[in-house]
Order: sequence, then C-alpha cells, then structure tokens
Amino acid sequence: MFRISNCSLIVQNLNRKTFLNSGTLTSLRLYSSASTPTRGRGKKGLSEPFEERNIEEYPNEFCAVHTNYGWFTVPLHYYGYDWTSNHINKLVEDSFPDIAENPRDKFVIQQKVDEWIPSVDTSIIPKSHKLTKREGQKIKKEELYRKQLKVEIEPKASKDSKSASANEKKTIASMPEESSKEVKEDIAGIVSYTQTWNYYFSLKYAKSEEPYLIARKNISQSWASLSPATKEKYRLEYAQLLLSGRDIYKGKIITIEEKEKKNQSFAKYKKTLKEKEMKRKQELIDLAEND
Repeated sequence: MFRISNCSLIVQNLNRKTFLNSGTLTSLRLYSSASTPTRGRGKKGLSEPFEERNIEEYPNEFCAVHTNYGWFTVPLHYYGYDWTSNHINKLVEDSFPDIAENPRDKFVIQQKVDEWIPSVDTSIIPKSHKLTKREGQKIKKEELYRKQLKVEIEPKASKDSKSASANEKKTIASMPEESSKEVKEDIAGIVSYTQTWNYYFSLKYAKSEEPYLIARKNISQSWASLSPATKEKYRLEYAQLLLSGRDIYKGKIITIEEKEKKNQSFAKYKKTLKEKEMKRKQELIDLAEND
C-alpha cells in the first residue's frame, strides 16, 4: 500500500532529465534533518531557517506534488495527501489571479512555493493514511500524465489543413453538457488549465494563417474571453483524449508515444542550433583576438 513514507519514490522514479529541463524542479531549499521540527510538536511546529539542498542529491527528502498547474516539489515534512496540493492551488491563484489567461512558467511558481514553505504550520498538516482504492487509481493516472508536464509549442514550418479540419470537428461541441460525477472525480487534478491552454492553442493555431506572434496574441485573447464553464469543457475534453492514449501535436491527434518522440527530436534540433551558435560566437571572438 502506498504510504507517505514512499512519497519520495515518485521523485526518484521521475525522468529527472526531462523533469529538470522542464523548469519544474530546481535547486530547492529544504530544512535540515536536525532543525526540522517533529510534526505536531513544539510551538505550532513552525519552520526553522532553510538549508540549500539539491533534489538530485537528496531525492528521498522531497515529495513531488501534482496540482492544477503542474508538478512541484516540497520537503517531505511539509507534505499531506491532498492538503498540500490544495494549498498550492490556492497559493498560485492568490498570487497570480490571471493564471488561467496568462500561464506562468513552472520555475516562477516553484519559487513561490519555496517562499510559502517557511510559513507552513506543520502541526496542522493531516497525518498520513492508507490510500483508498480510488486514491490509488488516481495516483496511477497521475503517473501517466507526468509526461504531459511540458508541452512544446514552436512555430510551424507547414501544416496539414485537412488534418487540422478533421481534428477541429472533435471539439467541445460534441461534449455532453453534464459529465458524470465519476468521470469528473477521476479527471480532476490531472490536467491543469495551463495544459488545457496549450491544447486549445494547438487546436486554433493549426488553422491560423497568421504569423506566430500575431496568432498567439489573438488566440490568447480568444481564450481569455471564454467562460469558466467552456474552459472546463476543454479541460475535460483534453483529459479524455489523454486517457485514450493520444495527444495533440501541431493540431494533429497522435499517440502519446509519437508525441514524445517528436518532442525529443525537436529538443535535439534546438540543441544542435545552440551548439552551432556558440561555435560561431567563439569563432568571432577568436577572430577579434587575432586582429
């Protein structure tokens, strides 16, 4: 049975290279074991000064927490099932009221979480408990959606209008007005509104004839004008797409495995460009020094 003591296994089992490069995990602060108060003891169990720790060196001392805005990490002593994710959701929404229309970089949100941790009263964090069958199923589904933490959106070189048109037909228009309570509970918390925005952008951008920057501005305005209920329908639609083992890439519906390969290829392409740019800069520096 999954317990709080095993929470760090989530961190250990994550694809660290992908997760770290996504900007989700950074060099995080963590209380030292000597100064960390025992939960429920002392004066409200309030926190002591931070010590700098690196998650790759101390994975057992961190816990990955899934929120409506992606994955973030907290020290194990400050984790409570659902309690932590709910508080981080509220922290993000209070700190960035326009987060739905203007998604923030995960690095920025992680910094906000780091700043919030010292204010946590550990004595009020619910004690760990054995997970129910439903909670266990939710964790398994969250494992699947780790791969969706960072969606690459880059200017397109070409587009398949027929494919885009076909995919656009699978819109929220076909979604029922009322989704069952069970489906909503299963999907809740898995797909964030940042991920939903990326899904919405990919759908609309595939049909756009405008330059990237102009299209992004117009699509952002269109997204901002949507009602919360409509955004929620897009979120459920995207979650159901992922549950079927598929995802969207440049307006096309493909398997999650195919998308992962394409993202890896694009990352390799960007790395090659960066290396060429650095080489060119070094050549210019050498040229200037020789002159």
